[in-house]
Amino acid sequence: MDNTQAIGALQSWREYAATQDPQAKQLKDSHLRLIVKSGVQTVDELQQRFPPIVGRFAQQIVDVLDGLDTDGVRGAHAASHEAEEDISPFAVPSRRSQPEQPQPSHTPTPVSPTTDTADKVDPEGFARYDYSMMAEEVSSCDYRELPAGGHQLRWKPLVSDAACVIYRVISADEAQPFSPDQSRVISVTIGTRAIDDAPFEHATRYYQVWANEGADVEDAKLEQPRLVYETAVVAPVQNVDLREDEGRVIGQWDVLPGTTNVQVFRVPVELSRMGMGNPQFRINADDTNLGGFVDAAAERGKHYIYQVLAEASVVQMQQGQQNQVNLLSSPFIKDLTISVQHEQVLDLEFALKDGETPSFDLRWTPPRGGRVLVYRTMEPPAPGLDRQPREMGALEASSFSADDRLGHPVIIEDDHALMRDVPWPRDWTRAYFTAVVLIGDKGFVGNTVRGVRVGTARDLKIVERVEQQIVSFTWPKGADTVYGFRCSENTTDEQALQGAPLFEISSNDYRQYGGYWFNPGQLAAERCDIVLVPSAFDGGRRAYGQPTRTTYRGLTLLRYQIEQTVVRREPVLRLQVTSPSPIRARIQFALIYRPDRLPLSITDGTALKVMPDVEGGGQPSALLTYQQVSPQAVPGMGWRTCGGDFDPSRGFVRLFLRLQKEALQTVALLDPPVYGLRLTPKQSWLSFGGKE
Repeated sequence: MDNTQAIGALQSWREYAATQDPQAKQLKDSHLRLIVKSGVQTVDELQQRFPPIVGRFAQQIVDVLDGLDTDGVRGAHAASHEAEEDISPFAVPSRRSQPEQPQPSHTPTPVSPTTDTADKVDPEGFARYDYSMMAEEVSSCDYRELPAGGHQLRWKPLVSDAACVIYRVISADEAQPFSPDQSRVISVTIGTRAIDDAPFEHATRYYQVWANEGADVEDAKLEQPRLVYETAVVAPVQNVDLREDEGRVIGQWDVLPGTTNVQVFRVPVELSRMGMGNPQFRINADDTNLGGFVDAAAERGKHYIYQVLAEASVVQMQQGQQNQVNLLSSPFIKDLTISVQHEQVLDLEFALKDGETPSFDLRWTPPRGGRVLVYRTMEPPAPGLDRQPREMGALEASSFSADDRLGHPVIIEDDHALMRDVPWPRDWTRAYFTAVVLIGDKGFVGNTVRGVRVGTARDLKIVERVEQQIVSFTWPKGADTVYGFRCSENTTDEQALQGAPLFEISSNDYRQYGGYWFNPGQLAAERCDIVLVPSAFDGGRRAYGQPTRTTYRGLTLLRYQIEQTVVRREPVLRLQVTSPSPIRARIQFALIYRPDRLPLSITDGTALKVMPDVEGGGQPSALLTYQQVSPQAVPGMGWRTCGGDFDPSRGFVRLFLRLQKEALQTVALLDPPVYGLRLTPKQSWLSFGGKE
């Protein structure tokens, strides 16, 4: 049976298999031809050397081929391989037709030739790579730097049945090689090592080892190569200058194009055996450090080992896919001992960030040596401690304890050290902050700054007493005065505080009165916000706490008077409505009469009909409507009753507002004395000036 019969058998099987599994249709004729020509005989070989779709049906393909005259197929394959020209780009390379070689009776062993100059092979005469080999994941080879310069590549000998294996070692900077014919050749050898002394031209360099297998050197050269090993390396930093300058370690260097980052490590020498490359010793991690770095945090007097490694992105094959990964170069290493100079911190600054969870920031210029400890105390340190460095035991015994020391992290920003978002102690209104520079067992006390936090006025509310209002609140801790500001509801606290305060109240007045009592008319009738700001006098200046605010809904006051008189021999009630401040709004009232007692609501009695108190006053109505109300009674703006809906000799009348429930909450109608609401007999009416 020849190749054609085997391919035909596989095609027939594929048609049947497609009725059971539609994915069998993805098996192309080129796949089937390659399977037959390759001579593979096991499921593992099919799965390893062919695309996944072949591996899916590997067992069935092997079963079909096992049912054929495999000897005939193998012989036909050997005879027709040279003439076959329909080669798929996915083809697995096969050897040229050659006499049958004896099959080994033992497992193939790696070819391990010597590595002297006799291993060299003439780089000329290799068959051109035809890209027929399918890409597959390959192993890495070892890469080492040589003491005298250059780099050595080493790899394991290839396990092969061939009598001769030639290794072509190539490299390319920046981009991964795709052919052994189009790249820089480092070595052509039958050994397992090569040396590359070419300088880097880019941050990344790719090394590949391609293998040609054959009966001898000439035969192997004519075979298609396959990629068996590869690795990628990153060029280290160039022209490094790393030194100490007045307690700071400064590094400068050059990097090649493609370098994305330079990692710098500062490792205490006593931890060097376990700390090299440890992330906890990395410095300047937020910077790319492409041109160098400045380390201002190295402790004076300490011995460090500095490591500098270039970082770049390379392409690697992982699980059958090409991925971009970051690699590091070999390190540049230098050890330094930082010089010692004991300095003070003299510019410690404090900034309070008040709120529901108050905190503060501390800022200072880092000294050129030592470790800065910051202490928070309720009392200032003893005088004279800042004159010279002192034993830390003595300082802790006199003014500073371990519990007073702040343990928050310190960051460097704009050449200043910052300790941010440190919680303010609960119930403290004042605190003292002192910086101590520690070198060895001695501390040098620097300046002390005082922080003041005034509490917040809480439980703020306005109590309404018709003609007077009271603002009540919980007195803020640490305050000696509270200022009150009036503003509109859409005004921010910052805008409200730009104006003059409406009032202020001292702690003594608060204890006496329990809040601030507004004078009559001091709080406007319109809706507004009241903002309270606590304050304390400290160190010649005022410190302010967080503002709090509440909304005053406003209150419109109205008054009225009723006059009992007679008009054209008819008893008449005249009334006038006034307000302490002019009002321009439509307001309706109802005059309610009850013969037995004072009316209690707008529905508790009879609504008397009224009309404007002018000549030809208009149509009588049960409602009085004002379009505006003035502070004084204005002729022509009053109302009078009409009709006999009440007994003029007895009973009570009372004016009520006729408004929506929500509006009634912000309007107050004040009654006159009750005797002005009581109706009296007719004789009394005449005494008030009535005319018959």
